[in-house]
Amino acid sequence: MPAGSWGEFVKGVDEDIETNKKLLALTFDACGGPHGSGYDVELITYLEKMKIPATLCVSGRWIDANYATFLNLSKNSLFEIGEPRPEPQALLGGRRKRIRD
Repeated sequence: MPAGSWGEFVKGVDEDIETNKKLLALTFDACGGPHGSGYDVELITYLEKMKIPATLCVSGRWIDANYATFLNLSKNSLFEIGEPRPEPQALLGGRRKRIRD
């Protein structure tokens, strides 16, 4: 899928899942910037307590402001770490890599 693709129907994305289970994917962005680089501690604590998995999309700016928190979140098996936007520069100063590798 080319970077910048978005919409209801994107080539390469399967939007139909046949299952009898109720499914939901949670994704949260933490980008940081002039309006703050905090995060919702209460929400993260709730997700951990209830064992609810989620994808946390974090930018390099947010990581710089919350490095210890980032390390703890990246070690939590409930959370997958992702990028908030498709450009490779968004995470870790442009070095594209999987956080858990």
